[in-house]
Amino acid sequence: MDRLAVRIGIRAGAFLAAVILVVGGLGFLVLAAYLALLDHVSPPQAALIAAATAFVLAGIVILGGRAIIATMRQRNERDVDRFAEAFRLILGDEIVALATENPEATVLTALFTGFAVGAVPELRHVLRELLRKR
Repeated sequence: MDRLAVRIGIRAGAFLAAVILVVGGLGFLVLAAYLALLDHVSPPQAALIAAATAFVLAGIVILGGRAIIATMRQRNERDVDRFAEAFRLILGDEIVALATENPEATVLTALFTGFAVGAVPELRHVLRELLRKR
């Protein structure tokens, strides 16, 4: 457990250092753009142009991240739907046949399943989330 905490700490520290370096680098990039613009426009206009460019780039990064996340979410939903359809096709008919042949076992299974769902909050939560997706 201690090794896990050390690894997490090292990764978090490295990530924080990388973020600080990127922010510093972007600051210098904006400063360089500002200084380059001073030859062509007044200092307030150069500051506005440099800041607006930084905000536009930040917006593009945010929109790109949202697009990537939406694509990943759609791909995951398609995979789950494909798996559920294959599972239903493979086992659906067999489960119906078994339930028809063994009604007592079906009732007992339903009773024990209901008891388990009622007794285990984590199982209830998983089933509730599963039903919400449908």
